[in-house]
Amino acid sequence: RDKNTTSLKFKEDVIKYFESKNLDLCLELGTNAGWTTRILSMLFNQVVTMEYDDSCIEQAKKNNEDRTNIKYCNIDIYNTDWGIDNIDVAMIDCVHLYEAVRRDIENCLERNVKYIIFDDYGLPENKPSVKVAVDEYIKFDNPDAEVTWIGEPKGSEPRKGRPLVDWEGVIIKI
Repeated sequence: RDKNTTSLKFKEDVIKYFESKNLDLCLELGTNAGWTTRILSMLFNQVVTMEYDDSCIEQAKKNNEDRTNIKYCNIDIYNTDWGIDNIDVAMIDCVHLYEAVRRDIENCLERNVKYIIFDDYGLPENKPSVKVAVDEYIKFDNPDAEVTWIGEPKGSEPRKGRPLVDWEGVIIKI
């Protein structure tokens, strides 16, 4: 329905990966309209979703009004304490700048995250962003990480006119 969200294949892969893991808390960084939030709320006991744009939060609340296990936080994650620790899974789909993604990773590691899901890994970008930050994390910080590629493959166009240069997303088991 929305070109600015994860693909159906991405959502299916997340469901397959986590449906039997029985994990409690998922933190989503970047809510958008809440479509991925909805899927996460069906996989985890509690979802805390953080978003800077209050109009996105309002849209996500409307799209998920039947879901009771989602907590919405309208905050700037780069300038506010998250107020949450011991997170099972973090879904990172926030600011796509390299420095922001690296900071997202560091903040998640400080909170004992067990798994990190990244969206937009394979988007073609003019500056280093998600892919470069994730690749560096795997290569230099966690070379033994369990990595699972998810979503649409390289060359597909979940967003018309922007063919992926690699997989749409990735799950890293910390």
